[in-house]
Amino acid sequence: MEKEKLKIFNQRREPIGVAAREEVHRLGLWHETFHCWFVRREDGVDYVYLQIRSSKKKIIQIY
Repeated sequence: MEKEKLKIFNQRREPIGVAAREEVHRLGLWHETFHCWFVRREDGVDYVYLQIRSSKKKIIQIY
């Protein structure tokens, strides 16, 4: 199985290449992410709808 590759960046947000997801997280490299938020106002109240992470998504903890 082919490993997922992510674009990686330096601290100035300049692209520096690609690396396997596992390596990116193991080394703490800067990489692209995506979050989807929807905002709505209803009867004068603001609501923010956040993307729910898949229960099947692997969680990697780095200490």
